[in-house]
Amino acid sequence: MNNVTIEVEKKTVVMKSLAILGLIFIISFIAWLSVQIVAVAPSAFSSLASLASSISDAREEVVEEMKEPEVLTIQSNTQTITTSEQVVLSWDDVDAPGTYAFVYECSNGVTVEITGVDGFRNIACGTNYNLGDIQNLTFTVASNEIRSTDIAYTISFLRSDETKPSHIGSGTVTVTNLAIADPNEPVVEAEEETPEVVVEEEAPAVTPPVVVEEPEFVFEIPVSNPNGTADLTTRFLNVGEIINNRFVAGTVERDETGAIQFEVRNIGNKTSESWSFEVSLPDGSTYESTTQAPLRPNERATLALGFEADGGSSFTFEVSVESDDERTENNNSFRQIVSFR
Repeated sequence: MNNVTIEVEKKTVVMKSLAILGLIFIISFIAWLSVQIVAVAPSAFSSLASLASSISDAREEVVEEMKEPEVLTIQSNTQTITTSEQVVLSWDDVDAPGTYAFVYECSNGVTVEITGVDGFRNIACGTNYNLGDIQNLTFTVASNEIRSTDIAYTISFLRSDETKPSHIGSGTVTVTNLAIADPNEPVVEAEEETPEVVVEEEAPAVTPPVVVEEPEFVFEIPVSNPNGTADLTTRFLNVGEIINNRFVAGTVERDETGAIQFEVRNIGNKTSESWSFEVSLPDGSTYESTTQAPLRPNERATLALGFEADGGSSFTFEVSVESDDERTENNNSFRQIVSFR
């Protein structure tokens, strides 16, 4: 019996020792695992914070892209003009650093010139023109192919630190070229008249009228496209008189000398051929000019022609331009009624 008791006690001691060793191993493993978790946790938390920040930034960018620009209120002095008349725009000031831009839609035969202290500047359609930080704009519209055209324009404001306009305003101006026939106006057939027999009298000697060509300053150097086309156009500018070989605008007295001023311009993209012009005069004659030098694209010639005013109260001048290389002749002439005081 004593031997059996001793064996049982030995087994009990061994089991307790194994249990203690197992417990020590488990505690050691838990401690090692805790150390590893603590070492990995900061980088994991940092990655999660970085991911959250990226998501927030991306959300703010999407919200900014979806944000609609505010309305820029534009005031205009007129909604309808004839060709080459001025349009004056003004708008509210945006209280932020940035610049304004002007753009107008393209239309056949339409050109826009911005005017300022330095003169005029031709603006290409469909292209934003930087205006700086001004709150007003004056421009003229010339339409040379269609009698009446609607021109849409836009003024936008771009902040200094942004790539998308924060404010946008738009408007429309209707330009009419009175020199182009109205397609909706009915055609009235002229009645045939019995020709009168006129006895021709010897015409008195006529002093050739004085022609003055004034220099014109062009701000952009015209470049000719050899594959393009030339397109000369003419328009009435003013009436007055020629003093010391210079045109001076003003009224014309009856039975006195006067002068009519007009412009010839190449609105095509190729240098024109040599050209000439004709002008009907109050004394019943027609002045035919000598050959004029070719005009480069966007280049113009401003001319003044002297005349003797007859005893009437007015006269309708007819001016026409002739050239061998023309895209269209619809804009090569005009008629202008001038009153004599």
